[in-house]
Amino acid sequence: FRSNLGEAKHLLANQSEAYYWLGLAWHRSGDATQARSWWRRAAHQQGDFLQMKTQSVSEMTFWSGLALLALEEEPAARELFQKIERHSLELENREPKIEYFATSLPTMLLFDEDLVKTNLISALTLRAQALFGLGLMERSIELLNKVLQMDINHAVAWDLLQTAETEALSRGGELCI
Repeated sequence: FRSNLGEAKHLLANQSEAYYWLGLAWHRSGDATQARSWWRRAAHQQGDFLQMKTQSVSEMTFWSGLALLALEEEPAARELFQKIERHSLELENREPKIEYFATSLPTMLLFDEDLVKTNLISALTLRAQALFGLGLMERSIELLNKVLQMDINHAVAWDLLQTAETEALSRGGELCI
């Protein structure tokens, strides 16, 4: 982030996705020590800062789980993916509400956002990530397709769907498309 632009990452923002990919890049270049170092950083990221408040689970938590898998810490990864799944179920059943904070006012004034739909999309995306991490590719793909039916432009769902389909095919699984 360039300081002369007046922008910076928030100190509480979860960076696990970037750290995971840095670990993968080092791994593919043959430097296992650097790879493990970046994956450890990704694995130790906790929480996230979204919608002007801290969250215990977010879409970034998934990358911490993948980093744990890359570090061959399967029990810890499974526990984290199960936590994501539990959170997704809680989120789906939670009544969404508008957070009145100055930065959210323009969105509220310009767009008629369906809070229930947005909440459901978030919950299903998190659950798809959890199922992917738990190795349940077909179920993950089903949920990702549901997300994309509700929001065709959901970048996280598209990226994960492509990866899940590739993984399912490599395992000889049937696609649910």
